[in-house]
Amino acid sequence: MGREKNCNIILNHLSYSRIQCSINYNENDNFWFINDGDNEKESTNGTWVFINWDYDIEKDFLFRIGQNIIQVNLNKYKE
Repeated sequence: MGREKNCNIILNHLSYSRIQCSINYNENDNFWFINDGDNEKESTNGTWVFINWDYDIEKDFLFRIGQNIIQVNLNKYKE
């Protein structure tokens, strides 16, 4: 998610980085995780207290980017 047009979730404000953060699923270990930036470069303003490592997402996970709090509701396990 970020300001880039090719992001799945577009954040249309200059306070966000071109690629603010990404949410991914690890099929081998069966869990969702969030990371700041695009794995090569961190976002300018950080994602939730400037995380700079992959962070596991649990049910009803909340994180902050800029002035916004985002809640993620994911089905943690694939059937």
